[in-house]
This record gives sequence, C-alpha cells and structure tokens, in this order.
Amino acid sequence: MKNKKVLIFDFFGVICSEIAPFWLERYFTAEESVAVKADIVGKADVGDISESEMFECLAAATGTTAQEALNGWLELAVIDKNIIPVIEDLRTKHRVVLLSNAPAEFLHRLLAKHDLYKYFEHIVISSDVKTAKPGTEIYNIMLQRLGETADNCVMIDDNPKNIEGAKNAGIDGWIYTDLKSFTEQFQA
Repeated sequence: MKNKKVLIFDFFGVICSEIAPFWLERYFTAEESVAVKADIVGKADVGDISESEMFECLAAATGTTAQEALNGWLELAVIDKNIIPVIEDLRTKHRVVLLSNAPAEFLHRLLAKHDLYKYFEHIVISSDVKTAKPGTEIYNIMLQRLGETADNCVMIDDNPKNIEGAKNAGIDGWIYTDLKSFTEQFQA
C-alpha cells in the first residue's frame, strides 16, 4: 500500500470520531437507529435534504430542537490529533485526498474549525456530488477530479462496505482500525 500514489481518506471513523451512530443511540434502539440513519442522515449524505433539514428532522424525531441536535453532533466530533501529523508526513510522499459521506455544510464546519483543509489536495463530499459510498460513482468522481487511475489509489476507511465499494471501482482498500496499525502499514 505504501507504493500507492494517492491516499484517499475517509473522515468520520478515521480522522474524526463517528457521530451519527453514537448520537442516534441516545434516542433510539439499535434497530431504530439504523432506520433513522438510512432515512434522515442518508438523505442528507446524498444531498436530498440540507444539513438544516436533517437537523430539523432529527429534532422532530427526538423531541429536541434542531439547534440541540446540531450541538449534540458537534460535541461528538472529536478529531484524532495523532493522525494529523501522520497525514502531514504522508503528504510529502503521496497525494492525499478526502472522500466522505456527509452533509457538506457540517463537514466544512469541522474542517474549518480544526484547520484541516490544508492537509488535502482534493475534497469530495457525498452531498455535493449527490452520491455516496459504497456506490462506485463517488469513487469514479474522485478519480476523474484527480486525473488518476484506480490502480494508483488506495481508500482508507473504517467501514468494510466502503472498502468493498472502492474495490468495485478498481481502487485498493485498507480498513482503518487504529493509528498504530495504520502507521505500520503506510509509514514503515
């Protein structure tokens, strides 16, 4: 994997903590959480509804306000400060890009707050391109924007389904579990 020219990073679950599953479990059973994530969050991820509409829908479903829902999500957003210097080092040897399923406004808020834009040559967010991982279309959009072929790239994601989607687009994948194993694989 070290020989790949382009490292494509997922955001939630790799650079930042996961948010939706943990916030949803505060209000719903596991089964309900899956349905709400697929319905409300999934619609925001592909741009069918805006970030504000997503939080309004989540608020209506939980008896909170949209602002309380947004605040809850922001509280759960924890950047892994240890991976940032690793990414910065990898940028000296690879093209580093970000590919994430998210409402764009929400992700841009986190990228700006934590000064993360500078680490990525390109950023593709699912709601901006109206398609999400694990579908192959989003990977193909990323390849087209990079002007790269799939065999030059590796997708780094914590979700095995997204790795399968990358592989279906011809991109190698690496399932992110922890920083130690990641650095052993990509920096050694």
